[in-house]
Amino acid sequence: MRARHTARGPARLVETALGRIQGAVEAVLDRRRGLPPQAARAREPGGGRPEERPYEASPWGVLGRVLPRREVSASDVFLEVGCGYGRVVVEAAGYPFRTVIGVERAPELAHAAGSAVARNAGRLRCGDVRVVASDALDFEIPDDVSVVYMNSPFVGRTFQAFVAALLDSFDRAPRRVRLVYMYPVEHDHLVASGRFRQVRLGRRRVLRWRRAGYLRLYEVIGAPGA
Repeated sequence: MRARHTARGPARLVETALGRIQGAVEAVLDRRRGLPPQAARAREPGGGRPEERPYEASPWGVLGRVLPRREVSASDVFLEVGCGYGRVVVEAAGYPFRTVIGVERAPELAHAAGSAVARNAGRLRCGDVRVVASDALDFEIPDDVSVVYMNSPFVGRTFQAFVAALLDSFDRAPRRVRLVYMYPVEHDHLVASGRFRQVRLGRRRVLRWRRAGYLRLYEVIGAPGA
């Protein structure tokens, strides 16, 4: 046991150091893409929903760590719930999605995400990119959405209500629907529902050859007994 602990210590220090370097690289990418600095990204938790979690920006490249471009077609529609200031929306717009939608309840962050899309329009592969200022539960999920991304924006009943709305959309218009879930706090709820199948774990942010339990890809399946 002691030997294992000792061996893990240096690896953890290396990963921490590499993580700081990666953070600095992401800050450079933010500047190049015209996204706001860290100090301007705050979104307080709550907003009338005690189950909402504080905003934390997803790292650049997060989609590529769990959803290869070859698995996305021109008929796919992407939705990010709690898109913040737009990192993942901009990344998704580099995929061959037909449409990319970001939903963000904080107006200032939704505006920042929309501005980021406009500044990067010349480098985006997807020609239909939208940012909607809306509470996730007030947003009507289009029946052609096929990939959903969440960086754990909420938990509990709010999460369950959103998932119920997603399943309602799937049941109205059966299709392939995948969920990319960063920090999957509600993994047990998804599995217990019998409506989600875990497809894979993503790769780690720094040590890319290792799998990350905090980044998972799920697929919606038909109702049990259907």
